[in-house]
Formats: sequence, C-alpha cells, structure tokens
Amino acid sequence: MGPKAIFLTVLKKKLSMPDETIMDNLQLIIKSIDLISSRFSKIDHPDDLVSSESGVIILDAIAMRLQVIGELLKKIDKKDHSFLKSYATACPCRVGSLYSQVNQAYET
Repeated sequence: MGPKAIFLTVLKKKLSMPDETIMDNLQLIIKSIDLISSRFSKIDHPDDLVSSESGVIILDAIAMRLQVIGELLKKIDKKDHSFLKSYATACPCRVGSLYSQVNQAYET
C-alpha cells in the first residue's frame, strides 16, 4: 500500500471526523505525494537525478515536497498528538522523522 492509499484510508476510516485543519493538511500531503509521483515519472534511472541540471532541479523539487510533507505531519501532530499515533501501524515507515531526515541531507 502506497503513501497516498494510506492517507486515503486514514481519511475514510476515522470514526470521528478530524479537525478541519488536520483534514486540510492531509489534503495538502496527498497533493504533495501526487506531485512527487508526477516528477518521479520523468526519471528512468537514479542517475537521471544527478547527471544533468534538469535532473538536479527535479531532485530539489522532490526534496522540497518531502520537507513540506514533514512539516505538515508535524503540524498535525502538534494539533492532535494521538491522530498520527492511531494510524502508526498502517504505515511501516517512520513518517514522523521525515522532515529531519530530508533536512539533514540538505545540510550536508
């Protein structure tokens, strides 16, 4: 199950409707995931991201969207600490540290 499917499942299965701000942030996360998928569709091999100026621009754009997702997840967690934890088993990855991981990569 991909990240977009996980978030759509979260939206559908939540028994009590999340706060409007959380819903807006989840929609922005889905939009970012769609943009990342679209940008990756132009990449055939990993080297394409670093072998040309246009590839590096795509890599930067993808990394920035990952940072946006990380920031939105932090906002959701700040608004409702239990919201993301209640779906932690749905996603095998550690999305909470996404922002830190991408940000660290940019600083090096």
